[in-house]
Formats: sequence, C-alpha cells, structure tokens
Amino acid sequence: VEGRLLEENEFHCSGNWHGSDNMMSPGELNLNSVWKTRDADSDAPTVSVLDADALHELCVAEEGTLRLLEERNLCHKCPAEGGESSPKPPERCVQPYSLVGLARVYLDFSDNNIVRPNAHLVPSMSCDELRDRWTGDAKAQFTSILTECSNDMMMIADGMPKEEVLARGGCLASAFPVMTAPVVDRQFLVTGIVKYTSSIFATKRDHATIRTLFEMDRSNLFPSPDRATEGASAFEDGLYEVGVNALYATGRQGFYEMYLMGALTGDVAISLASMVVTALCIMFHTRSPFLTLLGLAQIIFALPLAYFVYYFVCGLPFFPFININAVFVVFALGADDIFVSVDKWKMKRRKLPPHYTTEQVAAAALPDAAYATFVTSITTSAAFFASAVIKVPVISLFGICCGLVVAMDYVLSILLVFPALCIYDKRLGNGSKSLWWSLAGCGERGRACGTPSMSSVPNSNNEDDEECTILPDPEMAQSLGDANSGDAGSKKGCCHRMLAFHYKILHKLRWPLLILSLAAIAACASVAMRFPPPAEPDPPFLPKS
Repeated sequence: VEGRLLEENEFHCSGNWHGSDNMMSPGELNLNSVWKTRDADSDAPTVSVLDADALHELCVAEEGTLRLLEERNLCHKCPAEGGESSPKPPERCVQPYSLVGLARVYLDFSDNNIVRPNAHLVPSMSCDELRDRWTGDAKAQFTSILTECSNDMMMIADGMPKEEVLARGGCLASAFPVMTAPVVDRQFLVTGIVKYTSSIFATKRDHATIRTLFEMDRSNLFPSPDRATEGASAFEDGLYEVGVNALYATGRQGFYEMYLMGALTGDVAISLASMVVTALCIMFHTRSPFLTLLGLAQIIFALPLAYFVYYFVCGLPFFPFININAVFVVFALGADDIFVSVDKWKMKRRKLPPHYTTEQVAAAALPDAAYATFVTSITTSAAFFASAVIKVPVISLFGICCGLVVAMDYVLSILLVFPALCIYDKRLGNGSKSLWWSLAGCGERGRACGTPSMSSVPNSNNEDDEECTILPDPEMAQSLGDANSGDAGSKKGCCHRMLAFHYKILHKLRWPLLILSLAAIAACASVAMRFPPPAEPDPPFLPKS
C-alpha cells in the first residue's frame, strides 16, 4: 500500500495529474466542489466568479479545504514552493484544478512570459496577493484566454478530434496548456460572466478517505465562501461531492449515494420495527402464532412478487429509493386484510351451529371476507395507480410500486390466509391444545381462554367476553345502542366499549368535522396548485450543504 501511495504521489507531483483520466474520469472519486454566484438565477446577473473579490473568496475557501485535507492526510502532497532542495522539504496538498489555480498560473505566466511546468502544483501566491494583482486589465486578458480555451473544449466536446483542435494552434496548444478541463458554465461564452464553477481536489481514493470526506461534509466542516469571509458573499453555499460523474449525474458511489444508503439503513430499521409492531398486533388479535406467521408471510412475500411484476411485466428497470416506503403501505394494508378475514371467520363460526364443518364455515365466511378485502384493496391500488400520470418519474414509479404491492398482498391473502384459517379451525375442532394453534390452548373453535364456549353461548354478551371481535352491522348497532342507553345490565367487550365511545364523540361532532375536512381539502388544493413544477425530472435528495 505504501508503495502504491508513493507512486501516486510521484504521479501527482510530476504535474501529470492535471487533465489526466485520474482527474476527470467518472471512476476517480476526487473531492469536488461546485460554486454558484448569489445572483446566478437572475435574468441579469452582475456577479462573476472572475471578479477580484469573488475570486478571493473562492481562494480562501479552497485554502481552508486544503488545510483540512492536509491535517487529516487525505490528499496527495508535493514539496512547497522553494523547498524542493531541502533535506526534508515541507509538503502541501496539490493545488486543486480551479479558476483560482488557473488565475495564479496566468499571473505567473504574465511575469515570466512562459508557463513553468509545475506552476499549477502548489499555490505560487497568497489569496490576498492574488486579489491585489487581479486588476481590470488582468481580468480582461484572462477572460479572453479563458474564452478561447473554452471554445476549443466545446469543439472537442462536440466531437472534433483533440488532435485537430490542437493543430489549429489555439489556446490549448500554446499560451495556456495547463487548462485541461472546463471550469465555467456554457453561458460564459455568451455573457462573459462566470456564474458556476468547480474545483477538483487531488484526494486519495481509498474507501476510508471517501468515508472520512463524507463525514466531514455531513458535519459542514468544508468551508464555503459565505462562511470563509465576513460580510456579503458573492456566492451561495457550496456543494461538495466525490467523483465528477457522481457530482453531475449521481451515477457513481459519491456523497449522494452514501447519504441515501445511510438514510436507507435507518428506513430498514424502522421497517423492522413496523414488522414487529404488526406481528404483535396480529398476535394480540388472533391469539394464534400460526395465523400470525402466515399473516407475516402474506405481507412479506407481497414485496418480491410486486417487484417481479414491476420489473419483468411492466418493464420498469428504474427503482427509486422512495419505493422502499411501500413496505409501510403493505404492512398496514396486509394487517387490515388479516383482521377482516379472521373476524369474518370468527363471526360465522359463532353464528352457525356448532356441528357445522370447517368447509361449511369457509363457504359462508370466506366469500364475505374476500369481497370486503377486495373493495379496500382495489380502491387503494386505484388511488396509487392514478399517480402514474404524474410527470415526475420518482412519484409516478412510487405510485405504481405501491399499487402493485397492494394488489399482490390481496392475492396472497386469498392464497395463504384463507387456507390457514381452514387448517386453524380443523385443528381446534379436533381438540388440539397446542400453543402453536392458539395461545389460549382451549381446544375449541373460535374460543380463547377467558371467553365463554362458542358452542354453548353463541353471540354471547357475557361480561367476561373480552375478545375484540367486530360483530355484523345489526349486532353492532344493537351494542352501540345498549352502550349509549346506559343499560347497566348489558356490559360489552373491550372493543365494543371503545367503538361505542368513539362513535358517540364523532356523532356529536360530525358537522363541524365535515366542514373542517372540506375546508382543509380546499386549502390544500389551492396551495398545491401554486407549486412550480420541478426543474429536473429526478430531483436531488441531498439537503443543501
């Protein structure tokens, strides 16, 4: 490793790094920073990075970044100016490739009428000296050279062979050969004002360095122009990244990907917590580890099945990170399907004579359960699929993904939960007392410990009946009426009492709630219609830092 680092340092100190593939290739994860002037979005911008004060701000920010990199040994270093002959010369980080570096080289060139081979390696003058020497004439002459060089680079970018461009004897071949990559925006060729520019630092490429740079960026340790100087800044806050392609297209493992992967780790932890809470709720409601396990299988298997349809059937290869949130949707809808199916089964088992077989109960209960869950699933899926018409791909694909997940969850509810209920009923009907089938272990269909026998007291209103089962509408209406009438002789179960309490409050406040809901819908619709469309189809998720 030490040998490789020495070899890389020699390569950087020879001056060959500037303009090489090691600097510009998308696979090279050098630290990059992008600067934007404060009025870049204005129709008539007045601030240019080539202004003396703006160039000084950028220089101070770069020096601050170089100090941080030197302190943490994250950059490639070369002997400082004038120290090459010392036994142990002081070393500094290689000067970044930026407008500041090119300005220093230009001033050095104007003094000596020749571009010294290594003038761009380490800073040849301080930031204050650069600002003092950056006169109007120096700016005008540098702007002329920069325009010529940028035109040459545009021709290369448009497909003209580099050799042909160099043969024309322009800027790149003669006066300013150290300019090897564009550092201005396209509008500079029209307006002569630089609104956007970037700096490329010669940082190391190992994973530990990239991780350290990422943590430094998250902690806002890298200086931005507005933090580096006092008073009004010529710039908005700077953006740091690693890798040229990661910076502009987010196609490599840069800070963007690291940020999202870190957020994804937190989302996975929340998803696991959601799964645990869902499992506990299903267990509390069914009192059956068997039904809980099959219910979780229904929910979890819906995700890969939905992705199969998403990728292979719909032909959608792009899977944005926001689609991970479909996990929460399927846990909520899946648990609801399980509750409805189990309640429908228990209601039918209680209402029907005790000698009815599992098949007869299934014939009565499962069609009702299938219809009820179908209505909820189809309406939810339709709502998600409706978002497919949105022109923002991330939101459109999220809606399609969630719609497919809900649909697959319904299919698995039919294929897994319904047969599981039949097996569950048969085992309890055979007198099984295994805790695997029911934590109550009472060996009786539809019954949990602490509840009366379903074969002896159908539709019992006994005060010991604490099982939270939703009754059919007529019985629910009767129970609500009993609760509202204050009949002391009719004490309902826990769920009945909770539902009656909430119903009483909602019924009293129904008209104010309706008015508030309509007002909220109107207000949200009015505000949403004022939102401007995104400037890019795939908006960045990184916070501004």
